[in-house]
Amino acid sequence: MTGLYNYRYLMNLLEQEISRSLRYGHPATLAMIDLDDFKKLNDTYGHSAGNKALKAIASVFRDSIRAADTVCRFGGEEFAVVLPMTTPEQAAPILDRICQSIRRQNIPVDPSQHLTISVGVAACPRDARDIDNLIRLADQALYRAKEKGKDRVVLATKGALQ
Repeated sequence: MTGLYNYRYLMNLLEQEISRSLRYGHPATLAMIDLDDFKKLNDTYGHSAGNKALKAIASVFRDSIRAADTVCRFGGEEFAVVLPMTTPEQAAPILDRICQSIRRQNIPVDPSQHLTISVGVAACPRDARDIDNLIRLADQALYRAKEKGKDRVVLATKGALQ
């Protein structure tokens, strides 16, 4: 529906990027993205409006990332962006621009609110050295973004993996 890569592709890509990162010492950053209040959009306007919003969001992602980056549908209303040879600090401005672009789409969630995204970011090898922990830390950062009020990018806390 979105024209984005799927979960299986993401897992293969992460395996390759983590291996490359560990072998050469270059960073590989993962951004986990969740559509804020997407359930409210579906409940208010119906699933066809939700599907239309997903397509619009996917288009913004494709138009906003660099040629070397890859965006995938993680599942439901969650997406992942893999940014090779990029630190979280270098990725943050790119991801902030995506947040701004989504905001400018003015996709209504309900009559008084528009769709936004929350983003959690983690990197190999700084934060994690395997797929499961990289995703877990990016997800933890994503949920901190939601707790802080949504519509923002939050980087994984250095040393969070103990």
